[in-house]
Amino acid sequence: MSKLGDAVLKIVCDSNIALTPGLRALSPDILQLPGRGITRDHLQHCDILLVRSITRVDTELVKGTPVRFVGTATAGTDHIDVPALAELGIPVAAAPGANANAVAEYVMTAIAASGRLPDVMGGLSVGVVGYGAVGQRVATLLLALGARPTVWDPWQVVPSQLAAADLESALSQSVVTLHASLHNTPPWPSRHLVSQHLVERIVAPQLLINAGRGGLIPRSALDGLVERGSQLVLDTWPDEPAIDEQLLAHTLIATPHIAGYSELAKELATEQLVGALQRSGLMAEQPPVETSCVRTFDATAIDLRQADWCEQLLLQHYPIIEDDRALRACANPGVMAADFDRLRAHYPLRGELRGTQLTLSGMPTIAQQQVLCGLGTQWR
Repeated sequence: MSKLGDAVLKIVCDSNIALTPGLRALSPDILQLPGRGITRDHLQHCDILLVRSITRVDTELVKGTPVRFVGTATAGTDHIDVPALAELGIPVAAAPGANANAVAEYVMTAIAASGRLPDVMGGLSVGVVGYGAVGQRVATLLLALGARPTVWDPWQVVPSQLAAADLESALSQSVVTLHASLHNTPPWPSRHLVSQHLVERIVAPQLLINAGRGGLIPRSALDGLVERGSQLVLDTWPDEPAIDEQLLAHTLIATPHIAGYSELAKELATEQLVGALQRSGLMAEQPPVETSCVRTFDATAIDLRQADWCEQLLLQHYPIIEDDRALRACANPGVMAADFDRLRAHYPLRGELRGTQLTLSGMPTIAQQQVLCGLGTQWR
């Protein structure tokens, strides 16, 4: 049990944050609340606030409270007024990279569900906007599948063999996936990065995936893409958590901001925050809580002799269409914010292929073994 002085540290956290053994070891006093429902009243006896992307954390929320540390179990911090909290002497920690593989596998599965995986595995050039932890993992998996990532990110060092000449070049590919962080920082702000004006100047992509932030592309640009014949895969939405009827109807695959919602991703995010808390000096370092569990998946139904064997694997391991159906089932005719949040709060966390041992019906070929290794799987 961790203490500051003689007082047990009190933690308030979003109920969608995984309560790992490492977090429980820090304090027995953990109050879980819906992220959108966290208010100043809940923080009057709180030392540590742990949130996800739906909680706006600013001076209005925390000033005058005993909060001494804010952590977000997400890669981005656009929902936190970091400079304002710094003025109050409150450090902020995030969890970059924790959900990178989960999001990357979501993207590959969405491509499979769209019917475009054969083209991708045949060497298709795929536009990747954003080259942080998620964008890098997406590019790595695309390369493993045989695609050619075309990456744009002016804030990151992109390998020359992957770098797009400019944003327009990346967006001109027949498959485009968005993973830039959301911010207004000059000289390259990313809010409304894919503008309606830009969409009108490029050849519309056949498939656009947004599993990054809804604010990267405004509604007008999405409408423009639909009018030009593009298909949309949307996990994040311009007016999230509400989704209007027309946009939902025009979206090929629609999910409620759960691309990063794997069991492992949530655990990793929590443990990153636990590490940041220990380094902050608010509490003594605890010995690591060791967990070991080999994940397995029965893939014997996959016919390795078929050309679409990888599509079968991706869609059987993560049936993304079930998430799409669940979201559409609560539309009446659009999706209300409460329903969107309910789906996220009660989402059955999925596994990741990476680190999973597959049971296959036969011995994969050398080419198949290369793909399986690229996905991070083992097999027997």
